[in-house]
Amino acid sequence: MMAVRSHYIVPLSVGMSEGIDADLAFARQQMSEAGFPSFMEELQNQLDAFAAMKR
Repeated sequence: MMAVRSHYIVPLSVGMSEGIDADLAFARQQMSEAGFPSFMEELQNQLDAFAAMKR
């Protein structure tokens, strides 16, 4: 995910795109293929577990 971020997300965030919609869609696809959905699922599981401990 860090490689995808540095190659695709960072340039988008600083305005280095001639076709923002297409580049953003491609960056999202690359992040998905790099495992971002699994990362977010695990992060949510950990946050839920932490919140349950605080109740």
